[in-house]
Amino acid sequence: MLAPFQHVQVEHHPLIVDERGEKLSKSKGAQPLHTLPKSAIQRQVYQQAATLMNIHVDELWSLLGG
Repeated sequence: MLAPFQHVQVEHHPLIVDERGEKLSKSKGAQPLHTLPKSAIQRQVYQQAATLMNIHVDELWSLLGG
């Protein structure tokens, strides 16, 4: 049953913060990223994800329909 997860690689990213430098978290009432316009925070998250995936951020945007 766990066979699909044998090749999973876990990556950690730097803390995502808002314009005031405070961490984004659901417990502090932050909006889900997909509900935000292409804001600086969302670009920060997508850039980090693209870096972890070793692809250009524009490629990630296109993969996600952006």
